[in-house]
Amino acid sequence: MRWVVVFGLASMTLTTLPGYAQEVPCGAFTLTGGSKTTDIIDLGEPGTSAGDLRIVERQLVDADGTTVGALSGRSIILRPGGDNLPTMMGDWRIRIHDGTLVASALFDHENTDTQTTTPVDVAIVGGTGPYRGAYGTLAIGAGDKPTYDFDISCRE
Repeated sequence: MRWVVVFGLASMTLTTLPGYAQEVPCGAFTLTGGSKTTDIIDLGEPGTSAGDLRIVERQLVDADGTTVGALSGRSIILRPGGDNLPTMMGDWRIRIHDGTLVASALFDHENTDTQTTTPVDVAIVGGTGPYRGAYGTLAIGAGDKPTYDFDISCRE
């Protein structure tokens, strides 16, 4: 058995599986953030500091409100900036149907205390299953129920 470890954000091509309402194709499509859990791991100096981790699990829903997948990942504070704008690095996996997209980004987070999503442009750097060889972008919108605008190219 061969194990491959990839750090980054996920890309996708979708097929319908039991428990999911519809197909989500490669190309441009939008999902919305559903329920979310976030764990904050305060490492080093008390409060926001370099090395602190944010672990997130968020359901992804389609236009009908049906859960079609989930985003899981972590963000690491690289450099806390002035005005509570730490530079962060995020690595995520997006599980949809029978595969996983891998994604990664550097971004500034406006408020690490509220954990409200801020806009992030993410690179889709690969995937597994039907998303093997996928690439593209993901624009994550701001807010408590952010939009996830995918633009993915899939290889067969």
